[in-house]
Amino acid sequence: YMDVALRMLTPFSQKRQFINVLSELEFSTTKYLKGINILTRHGMNSSSRTTSRNALRCLANAMLLKPETRQMFVDLHYEAKACTLLKYDSRDDEFLISRILFLTTYDTDIDIVALIDQHHLAEIITQNLAKHAAHYDEKKKKKLKADPMDDMALIETLKLLFNVSHFCPQRSQAFTAAISHILTILGKRQVAHSK
Repeated sequence: YMDVALRMLTPFSQKRQFINVLSELEFSTTKYLKGINILTRHGMNSSSRTTSRNALRCLANAMLLKPETRQMFVDLHYEAKACTLLKYDSRDDEFLISRILFLTTYDTDIDIVALIDQHHLAEIITQNLAKHAAHYDEKKKKKLKADPMDDMALIETLKLLFNVSHFCPQRSQAFTAAISHILTILGKRQVAHSK
């Protein structure tokens, strides 16, 4: 039932009014939990990938539409779990987690040094870029049809890499290994001609 409930929330999560209610929502248990906490818990801890992704979609929408929710997420201290999810070989997870982490680089006190040094974000991003580069080889050999999620995940990963290296230049060397994969992708990608 959680998958269905979260799937039903996803379209509403794209509306600012819903996000306002969600970020102020409180549930009475042993302590008050904000709606962002609920989405984060399901997004980061659910054993069902469908439940997790639906919660992460709502969370990413909330963080995009209401910037204050970014700090709420950071205050929950799920950075390590987010980096673990980013390791999964799933373009959906890569897209969602990269977007969430990207959004936390704006107007929050997220510890980017810890993301890189303790949670191995640079290595994870490099591994994901290596998978994208390898996918271009595979796609070319097998003449596979392009999956839009591949490009969307790649874009979010590159945005995250840019922001992390921009806002934490003292750790930009950690991303050196990613350069060859980016060049491979650029070299194999077809150039769109303007009309």
